[in-house]
Amino acid sequence: MKRSPILLLPVLLAGCAWLAPTYHRPQMPMPDKWGTAQTAATPDDSTWWRSYGDPVLDGLVDEALKNNDDLALAGAKLQQARAQYKYAFANQLPSISVAGADAYGRVHLKDELPTPHRMSNLGFVGGMLNYEVDLWGKNASLSKAAKAGVRAAGYGHAAARLSIAAATAKLYFSLRALDSERDILQRTIQTQTELLALVQRQHEVGAVDALAVQNVTEQLDAAQAALPDVEDQRGKAESALAVMLGRSPEQIIGQAMDRGKNIDELTIPIPTPPEIPSTLLERRPDIAMHEQTLIASNFNIGFARAAYFPTISLASLAGVNNIDIDNLYRATTRSWTLAA
Repeated sequence: MKRSPILLLPVLLAGCAWLAPTYHRPQMPMPDKWGTAQTAATPDDSTWWRSYGDPVLDGLVDEALKNNDDLALAGAKLQQARAQYKYAFANQLPSISVAGADAYGRVHLKDELPTPHRMSNLGFVGGMLNYEVDLWGKNASLSKAAKAGVRAAGYGHAAARLSIAAATAKLYFSLRALDSERDILQRTIQTQTELLALVQRQHEVGAVDALAVQNVTEQLDAAQAALPDVEDQRGKAESALAVMLGRSPEQIIGQAMDRGKNIDELTIPIPTPPEIPSTLLERRPDIAMHEQTLIASNFNIGFARAAYFPTISLASLAGVNNIDIDNLYRATTRSWTLAA
C-alpha cells in the first residue's frame, strides 16, 4: 500500500489543447457609431407570427413545429451532437473495467512423478484502471470540437424552426390570397354573365351593336379561363401547406385546410425599421451555426496535430486469485500491476 499514491498520478496529469490554433473571430471594419440619430431596438420575438392576431395561423404554425419532418431531423442531429460530446468528454476521464475468469481442469503427468492426478480450479476477479495522459491536447481538442458541434446543432435547430414557421406563414397567406383571387374571379364571372345577358337583350332591340356583345363575351371567356389556373394554384398551395404541417396523404386529400380571419381583418405588425445595425446579423441562428462550425474545425486542427505525437497511457490492475474458485475471497495470493 505504500505505492498506492502512484495510482493518483493519472488524475494529476491533465492535457490542454496546446496544438489547436487560437480562434479569432474575423473582424470587419465597422463605423464607430450608428449614422442616424434614430435607432429602434428590434425585439427578439420567437413567436412573431402571433402578432397577426389569427388563431388559425397560430395553430398551423404550432402544428408544423410539432410534426414537421425537417425539424425532427434537426432535433435528431442535435441529440446526436450531444451524444458525441458526451463520448468525447468521457475520453478525458479514466476508464474502469472489471474482469473475472474461472478455469477448471487437470494436468496429466508421468506416472513416476509423485504429483497426484487431481482436478483443479483457477479463479481470478480484478479491476483495471486505464488513463491516457493527454499531454498534447488531443482528447481536449476533440471534446471542445464536439462542444462547438453541439452549439452548431442547436443553432441549426433554431434556424430550422424559424424557417419552418416562416414557410408555414407564407404558404398560409398565399393560400388566403388565392382564395381572394378565386372569389374575385367567381364574382367577375357572375357579373359578366349578367352583363352579357343584358347586352344581348339590348342587341336584340337594336340598342347596341354586335361588337359590344363580342367584347363582353371575350371578357367573360377570359375570366372563365383564368379560374381553373387559380383553382390549380390554390390546390397546390393547400397541399404544400399540409405537407409542411406533417400531415398524412389521407389527411391532405380528405381534410380541408382551415381558414381564419379575412385578410382585411388581420392585425398589421409593426414594420421593421428600414435602418438597423448590422450587428443584428449575429442573432441569426444560421450565421451563428456556421461560426460554431468554424470553431469546431479549429479544434479539429489541434486534434489532427496531436495525432502525430506518441500516445502515453497508464494502466493499473488489482485483484485476487485462487486455485479454488469456491475459496476465491479467501485468496491464496493477491496481485496488483501498474504499467505504462
